[in-house]
Amino acid sequence: MDVRITSIEDTVRNVDARKTDVETSRAFEPQTCEELKSKNTELDKTLQAERRRVAELTSEFESLREVPDDIEDLRSRSMRCNLLVHGFPKESSPSARRSENSLEISNAHDRIKLERAHRLGAKYDATKSMTIVVMFNQYPNKMLVKHKALEAWKNTTLL
Repeated sequence: MDVRITSIEDTVRNVDARKTDVETSRAFEPQTCEELKSKNTELDKTLQAERRRVAELTSEFESLREVPDDIEDLRSRSMRCNLLVHGFPKESSPSARRSENSLEISNAHDRIKLERAHRLGAKYDATKSMTIVVMFNQYPNKMLVKHKALEAWKNTTLL
């Protein structure tokens, strides 16, 4: 019977030691749980801030995507009065460059006002014809010249 009592006492001591170990380890659980809660709260705040930042960047990106459309619209509007004239022979003297009578527009020098005109191409080569970009002050003037040029072209191709 002493053996049994000793065995039971050893078992109780072992159980008591394990209980003490469990209580000791459980003492740190609330602290660990509070640390995890604070980290989780901090991560939630950071996640919300990042989501707001992503939303702001997305809206900014969308507004920037609209800018090329606006630029293209402005570019198109500025080119509305432009006309490309192809096939002019490159002449060296100013008197040889006058071509205003070739389209048979009466009083063209006074009626049609140009904002600017320039050659396209990098180098001047007298052996080749050139293209000229002409920007008219008024759109109807552009349409008049375009119409007369089309008529002249049709007349030359029919002959």
